Amino acid sequence: MSAAAVAALGALTPVAPAPAEADSAAGLVQRLDVVPGLVREVYRHHTAHGPSNVQVLRLALGHPRVRVVPELGQGMIPGRETVLSTTRRLGEDAVGAVNASFSNPACPTTDPPGEPCGLLVRHGIVLSENVLNGASWPGAFALFDPAETWRRPYDVGRPSFEGYLRFYDGTRVDITAVNRQPTGSEVVAFNRAYGPSTTTPAGTVEFVFPDLQLRALTQAEVVMPAASASGGAPIPAGGTVVAATGTHAATLQAHAGEPVEVKVYTAGTEWAGAHQAVAAGPLIVKDGAITPSSSWYAEGFSHEHHNEVLHPRTVVAFTAPNEMLLLTVDGRQPDSVGLTTQQTAELVRALGAVDAVMMDGGGSTTMVADQRTVNVPCSSPSTCGQLRPVASSLVVWSPTPNVDRLAGPDRFSTAAAIADAGWPGGAATVVLANAASFADALAGGPLATAHGAPLLLVDTDQVHPATAGALSRLRPQRALVLGGPAVVSDRVVAELRRSVPEVRRVFGADRTATAASVARELGAPSGRAFLASAATFPDALSATVPAARSAAPLLLTWPDQLASATADALAVLGVREVVLAGGGRAVSDAVVTQLQARGMTVTRVAGANRYETSARLVEWAVAATGLPTTAAVLASGAAFPDALSGGPFAGGRGAGLLLTDPAAASASPATWQWLTGHDIDHGWVLGGRAAVSSRTLHELQAAVDAR
Repeated sequence: MSAAAVAALGALTPVAPAPAEADSAAGLVQRLDVVPGLVREVYRHHTAHGPSNVQVLRLALGHPRVRVVPELGQGMIPGRETVLSTTRRLGEDAVGAVNASFSNPACPTTDPPGEPCGLLVRHGIVLSENVLNGASWPGAFALFDPAETWRRPYDVGRPSFEGYLRFYDGTRVDITAVNRQPTGSEVVAFNRAYGPSTTTPAGTVEFVFPDLQLRALTQAEVVMPAASASGGAPIPAGGTVVAATGTHAATLQAHAGEPVEVKVYTAGTEWAGAHQAVAAGPLIVKDGAITPSSSWYAEGFSHEHHNEVLHPRTVVAFTAPNEMLLLTVDGRQPDSVGLTTQQTAELVRALGAVDAVMMDGGGSTTMVADQRTVNVPCSSPSTCGQLRPVASSLVVWSPTPNVDRLAGPDRFSTAAAIADAGWPGGAATVVLANAASFADALAGGPLATAHGAPLLLVDTDQVHPATAGALSRLRPQRALVLGGPAVVSDRVVAELRRSVPEVRRVFGADRTATAASVARELGAPSGRAFLASAATFPDALSATVPAARSAAPLLLTWPDQLASATADALAVLGVREVVLAGGGRAVSDAVVTQLQARGMTVTRVAGANRYETSARLVEWAVAATGLPTTAAVLASGAAFPDALSGGPFAGGRGAGLLLTDPAAASASPATWQWLTGHDIDHGWVLGGRAAVSSRTLHELQAAVDAR
């Protein structure tokens, strides 16, 4: 938070110190698992000045599923981007984040808006130098490789920045900055975080080092510059350009073509080999003790504008068990007044911190979890809730290399994404169903699987653009449309015929008759058929893969009476065995009795709920058809469209289709037990985060990791 930002709030005056005994410990309101290894805690904290809402992201350093990385706004310097936009740009593996570095106008330099002011190291590469704010360097933290067990995985301190070029004749010039334009007589280093070129003006002398990385705090390297340039040099990928102006330009020019020793490092710390580091400040807790307020002032943070005023706050803290806390405190709101620096330090200590550094605060204070903003950022009372672009964010990553989400912004686009993933080379046949009604579509999964076809969705009266796009990519010769004109209109069929040579309806008088028509298309060569309720969708969808692998049709019936169209189809197809999907409330024992009276054997596969039934049907397919257990496809059990399109995809992948609670796989115990009870090496999640949460995706990855 800059002085200008503070001034924009109006006349702020330091608050009177709150008596220590008036402050209460933060009260835990809620604890939520974001993904395995990352927890979000919500606290309500009270001081004599009023209440404050506190959010904490808590993770264990060294946990195999999570890591923290500083990410640049817009992925470059200079660049500014909201924390939420950053995580969404980076994708679903970015599971949490808070704002990090200060940027202009907070920097006491000529840095452009959007450049982080202060040390920033990402994956061991220096992207920004530390800046002297006042009488001392600002507080910073560093993260190290947890495998280096000889030291703790983090450190905090007030590191200075140093760098130099030294030639064989002993001449030395200091590198004073990284990734910003030089001013006056200065030497600045650039890497690709700045962009494709240095954009320095003509007359700047530049050395290009194609293979030299600005690795943080390592031994000096002796290298030969590949070339010298005069302003605007291209920055090589994986390399460095050093630019000099003023008197330093002549020094570099005099040593062009000579080997040179290059080093960048931080003095005053033992941070050699730091993987990540960010400076902002002030350093408020060190070795379990709150640092003196005089040190905050020395870092450049004035008491009257920063330390003794209630503000929103962002903090990075560490506990004795090597946990990392990313903490935000909302402020400037009647319901959340914010904290002083002293109160912030006391709060993080109460939460177990032994070391803590503040990041940029004020209107920049933002926390994102599961790709949504979970606090209320507030630059001023009139702009609360508006997100401020920042120079960098601290992002919690949880990679999912073995799990893919197939999704689009709506059910049509999700079905198209599933088709693109499952049929990248096109498909001779496609099956189309109404996106708004499952009634005529339920039996379509085995039909599509039998034809090696994707299942796409349409509206009653139009072909959605996402579906039209998928058809143009798939280039089918035939389309099978499920349902009569009341379900999928003749207008849609006519539109399909403009791009597909053969379009044919498969339908009946009602949903059971449509399923019977599909069954006649497929036949029952194994003498087996599957039967599910026509009144609900979950059990029929879960039966798609078992039915397809059994070369069996999927028929529908009413809960208490065998549908006449179904009875006729069973007789015509010569079915001897019926596998009943679902419990007695879905399809009653009265229906079982009617089937048995027709000379058929009946096996009921059911659980206590839709998720347990789904898992048991997959297990049935494993035992009866040899379905592999090395992959799984998850779809929401709360809605039908994604699972409808997912059945043929799962069948083509030799994977089971499991229904899951939208909130988490672990929220449906049967689904979770199946996943953790088999050696899965890959998985797919169908639908966006509103259909199946990020937590579910990451739990599926955890199941893969545990194999």
